[in-house]
Amino acid sequence: MNLRKLSLVVLLVAVSMPLCAQSTQSDVTQLNALMGDLTGHRRSPDLLLDPNSVNRNNEVDRLRDASYVLSLTSEGNPQFTGPGTANIPVRVRFKTANEELDTSSEAHFVLRGTTWYFSDFRFLAFPNALIVVLVVGCLIGVFYAASMLILRSRLLRSGQLNFKTQTKLFVPFFWPSLFKSTQERRAT
Repeated sequence: MNLRKLSLVVLLVAVSMPLCAQSTQSDVTQLNALMGDLTGHRRSPDLLLDPNSVNRNNEVDRLRDASYVLSLTSEGNPQFTGPGTANIPVRVRFKTANEELDTSSEAHFVLRGTTWYFSDFRFLAFPNALIVVLVVGCLIGVFYAASMLILRSRLLRSGQLNFKTQTKLFVPFFWPSLFKSTQERRAT
């Protein structure tokens, strides 16, 4: 009796494995076709985006300029993260008249009925780390320029601005000694 149940389970698993593999292969084919449709301008971006997307208008606005150039290259196999959801690591090259992006990201997909859609176009957004680096870099530049201007005006007022101090002015390593010398000059 147990042998019969075991053989039935083995038979069911043997029959269902190819069906699951075929379904997954069909899904992978649909996902790749979806990326091809977006990059090749074969279908409108709003037809490729999840109809139930909360931020649908904002997502589609990124691709309103019909002259965009987009290349999505898969950098790995799709990961099916749950029933009806998948992610694919992609290399994104995106260019419009006003912006350009070349980065690695992840494309997110959602299954509605039997059709796959992009769940969002977040892969077109600049990475948060890049934004932080740009902001910090700008702040450092502003701090450097402001410090130089303040130090230069103090050196000028104290009569210490000469070729030697002007050369040191560009190197932050010398700033503490230069600020100190302007303070000493004021005290006397």
